[in-house]
Amino acid sequence: MDNYYEQLVTSRETPKYIISRLGMIISAITAAFYLLISQALFFIIFAVTALILLFVKKTSYVEYEYTFNNGDIDVDIIYDQNKRKRVYNFDVKEVELLALADSDEARQFSTRKGKVYKFYPSTSQEKIYVAMVNKGGKKSKVLFVPNEKFIGLCFKYNPRAVKRAQ
Repeated sequence: MDNYYEQLVTSRETPKYIISRLGMIISAITAAFYLLISQALFFIIFAVTALILLFVKKTSYVEYEYTFNNGDIDVDIIYDQNKRKRVYNFDVKEVELLALADSDEARQFSTRKGKVYKFYPSTSQEKIYVAMVNKGGKKSKVLFVPNEKFIGLCFKYNPRAVKRAQ
């Protein structure tokens, strides 16, 4: 039986994103103006500023997509609604605990060593879950915001580790 599910976790435009987008546009227009009047130094300054603001803008609007495929979970990050990158992958059977981040079960694991991964937008208002993953002997803590259907599929594959929200 195939179980496949994708969940997109969207973001909102933050003030940082809006300001960098406006600044980039203004800097690009100003750079074009200085190019037309042959002021190379000012053109370079404003062109570099526009490029820096372009990078800030792209990294300020971040969305995540969680893909569940027969027990395998892939986490993709989407920058500025157009560039996708796979950032993490794990099997639900490698999860020792999947519960709300502020639950008692998660607090018992809080002293655990390992890398912490945060896979949700800073603007998210959803419940944050923590997955304690033991992948090839390396322990890590994955913070993300799956919905009820996603949690239900995880429960099917690893009912001992998944603690559903009450």
